[in-house]
Amino acid sequence: SETYNKDGKLSGNRTEIFDLFLLSRIETDIAHFKGSYELENKSQEILTLLERVALCMETLTKNSIKEIDLIQILNTNEFDMLKHCTAFKKWDGGEGAWQFEHKNIQEYLAAKALSKFPCDKVLQFLTFEPEYKKLIPSWLNTLTFLFNILNTKDDLFTGLLSWLLEQELEVVVKFE
Repeated sequence: SETYNKDGKLSGNRTEIFDLFLLSRIETDIAHFKGSYELENKSQEILTLLERVALCMETLTKNSIKEIDLIQILNTNEFDMLKHCTAFKKWDGGEGAWQFEHKNIQEYLAAKALSKFPCDKVLQFLTFEPEYKKLIPSWLNTLTFLFNILNTKDDLFTGLLSWLLEQELEVVVKFE
């Protein structure tokens, strides 16, 4: 791939690598299911669905989700579409459960979903109620991904950074 250069190193930042990986998986799925299930021109819709599911799973602190719960989040057409997505697959270890290929994909997609919310809403996801002054530890990786996604000039970036510097300074040190 073009992201892996001749020196055996990945080029690009984490966000670019994850985006390229996910788009590559979706393109592979489109080619694989061509003629049996139509995914063509649905890449963005698939990514949005994956983000929604990832955010729900992160909120529930789950690495897998039962099909019966997934059907509560998605309509039938959306669920059928995700059944044909190799980045999200039926879990071998649990009957009727689904999971992302890797926990980092789930965290990254949850961060992408959060990047579309205002700061106060993001803090409601990431912190303990009712004061919203302490980060929920299970959200640390997702928060790291979120900072990688955001532009330093974004209101969300500056709002979260201000909150961290005031409330959770030690978390800033843990960022990669």
